[in-house]
Amino acid sequence: MDNESSDSGVETLIRWAHGEQHVDTTSLAWRRTASERLREPTLSVCMANEVVELASNALVTIVRVADNTGFAAACNLGIRLALSEATCTHVWLLNNDTIVDRRALAALLARSARDERIGVCGSTLLYYDSPDTIQSFGGVFHPARGGGTNLGAGGSLRQLPSTELVEAKMDYVVGASMLTSRRFLEDVGPMEESYFLYFEELNWSRRARRSFKHAWARDSLVFHKEGASIGTSSRTRSSDLSIYCYNLNLLRFLQEFHRALLPLGVAIVVSKFFISAMNRDRAAMRVISRVIGDFLWSRGSTRDGVTRLKNYAYGHRAAAEAKRRSEAQGPVDAVAPRGSVGED
Repeated sequence: MDNESSDSGVETLIRWAHGEQHVDTTSLAWRRTASERLREPTLSVCMANEVVELASNALVTIVRVADNTGFAAACNLGIRLALSEATCTHVWLLNNDTIVDRRALAALLARSARDERIGVCGSTLLYYDSPDTIQSFGGVFHPARGGGTNLGAGGSLRQLPSTELVEAKMDYVVGASMLTSRRFLEDVGPMEESYFLYFEELNWSRRARRSFKHAWARDSLVFHKEGASIGTSSRTRSSDLSIYCYNLNLLRFLQEFHRALLPLGVAIVVSKFFISAMNRDRAAMRVISRVIGDFLWSRGSTRDGVTRLKNYAYGHRAAAEAKRRSEAQGPVDAVAPRGSVGED
């Protein structure tokens, strides 16, 4: 799925398929990937409003979406296309900023096959630039703290815990790599598109917990360039889009699944405004103010709010650019026309 990307991702994939694209393989993570092509990748590129099924003669089908409809909406489009194939038993949702170990998919399928109740199975996520360091085995959500924890974060690949221990603690599978069964998708339904970004996996898990379980395939290794798609990571300041979606969806999620904790969630978001003020981060202050206002007074989805946020940001940048140009030109002397008031 190409969700109105602003880069040249599709063109890069086309060049790669033709053997014309140089790939930077300096990261040690590449040592665990397949060393040669097992099959020449044939591509089919189409628009979302044109495609109804996967191209039969293409190994890779790229679907271009005219508007950025969010993570869940793009995933759902891909899911529908995959399920149009009668032989499809599972759908693997994989971030575009990852590379995978050659045995990653086989390990996911093997773990899922051991228990028919498994609806979603996750991988061992590792940092792309530090491929022996764990990013996550799975997620744990703490409603009273308004945030989550990545199980295993910062640990070593050489010391993996048992499958049973990890799965007993997991609340959800992290979205960078999720293998979903056909039965899960047909029974539980698609991802919640109104979130746009963040909390989709947790929402899915909450909706499915009475009928399905989530799992972890410890030998499925996926190397993740964390946050590359949205301009954020745990090691840098989050983008305005990330701040907006995370905090608004936190409140929406608490309202739906932990209503008693919603006042505490509002207090947590408000506290972030004052922390941003202490750090003199005016952009974050504006975004958090918009989060609070949209949650309290707007009935639209997070996706609607993202559109308003983008329009505001565009207008703000345009005004700043106009001011910068005006200041660069300097003051303009006023010249009174001949015959005007004040002329001798």
